[in-house]
Amino acid sequence: MGKQIKFGVILTYISTFINIIAGLLITPITLRLFGQAEYGLYTLAMSVMGMLFLFDFGFSNAIVKYVSQFKERDNKKDFENINAMFLILYTIIGVIAFSFGMFAATGADKIFSNGLTLEEIEKFKIMLQIVAVTLGISFPLKLFNGIIIAHEKFIFNKLITVVRFITNPIITVTILFMGFSSIGVLIAISIVNFLLSLIDVYYCFVILKTKIKLHKFDFKLMKEISMYSLWVFIASLADFIYSRTDMFILGALVNTAAVAIYNVAEVINGLYTKLTMVLSGFFLPRLVQMVSKNVSNHELTNMFIKVSRIQFLLAALVLTGFALVGNEFIVIWAGVDYVLAYWVALLVMSSRFIPVVQVLATSILQAKNKHAFQSKLYLGVAILNLAISIPLALTYGVIGVAIGTLIGKIINTIVMNFNYAKVGIEMKRYFKEVFVLFIPMTLVFIIGVILKRILSVTTWFDILVFSLLLTAFYGGIMFRYFMNRSEKDMLVKPLKRMVLRKAS
Repeated sequence: MGKQIKFGVILTYISTFINIIAGLLITPITLRLFGQAEYGLYTLAMSVMGMLFLFDFGFSNAIVKYVSQFKERDNKKDFENINAMFLILYTIIGVIAFSFGMFAATGADKIFSNGLTLEEIEKFKIMLQIVAVTLGISFPLKLFNGIIIAHEKFIFNKLITVVRFITNPIITVTILFMGFSSIGVLIAISIVNFLLSLIDVYYCFVILKTKIKLHKFDFKLMKEISMYSLWVFIASLADFIYSRTDMFILGALVNTAAVAIYNVAEVINGLYTKLTMVLSGFFLPRLVQMVSKNVSNHELTNMFIKVSRIQFLLAALVLTGFALVGNEFIVIWAGVDYVLAYWVALLVMSSRFIPVVQVLATSILQAKNKHAFQSKLYLGVAILNLAISIPLALTYGVIGVAIGTLIGKIINTIVMNFNYAKVGIEMKRYFKEVFVLFIPMTLVFIIGVILKRILSVTTWFDILVFSLLLTAFYGGIMFRYFMNRSEKDMLVKPLKRMVLRKAS
């Protein structure tokens, strides 16, 4: 790993740690200050924002890929031109997102008449108007974040993320303690995120000396970019259907309390995803370069295995720990009213375990321009998930939509593993070297079940002691019997350097 990736990973873990701590501390406060219904309404508004962000159409991913390519060519004129084309494109997208946001605000009373009260609908309309304005401004500014990542300036990029993760929860709690509602929180967070985006703009123009100048609008290139982005967009659309339409279904067919319970589970799942997917955002530029140099599938498989094993080591510990003490954690943290969130979170986290472990595969497919099948599959299964989630929600409520997500993810995972082999990844070797880690994961879970019968887990201190003991068992078994030399060095070498520095 280069310096930018190494320090980028460190900063990502710092930002993830801050985000986890903030989520653990702030979420129960906001739940109580908002109230269950208001929290559900705020969550619903954020889901609409997520839906409108789909108007990105996958171009943010294309920025990283194509700006990286043009940077490698070292052609100043072409580099200026591609930046200008993306800026024009994102400005148009911003206008479209704003228009759709205002249209959604107008029709909110018809869509959510069964799940929301009249007072909630009126407040929701105002929130959607704020969302529309925020997105209209935010889309053109996304270009600059993409340019920074394409230049592999991960340190600066992750520093901004750290600042965002610190300021947003502080502002949320401050606004609520001042007596403002979810509308005030939404306005304040939108302003802060806009200011942080302006820092990206400054960095691009002043530090990176980025030039944006339209020499000609290359329609042939734009067609190529659009075809690449189309499949990224479809995959994003499928992911949205999985992660966000559940809340729409609950809001439209059940009530805001069900939305709030589901969102508590999504907060847990979001922390799980952030903690276990730190490495995923760093490798697309590197993979694009590798594919451009026609490296062998054997080398790509080596990288895939290396990253997957690290992902597995992290994800397995988090999932096992949550399965064992997650129920007690949620009761203490969020309250008895949210106890169903444990089962929702466990179902969703389990469904995402293998995709989290294999996250680098998506970047490999994108670098090879072979991600179309994945996107088609994800969209098809996502529509199936949506279709079965509606009757499941009507029958089983919040648990029903989680079951629908689990079924869809299992189908995706099985089919995509056959596809990875088809595009040249050595999956037999991959399974042998990565899936062997299921053995210690299962063993540690059994140890945890026995440990829980011995220890009483009813307080924060009990959860902390149990987690430390479980982590010690897990780390000892993995390090002694299952980690390879490279993985051990990742832990041991930094510790040795720290000891040597102190000794000197």
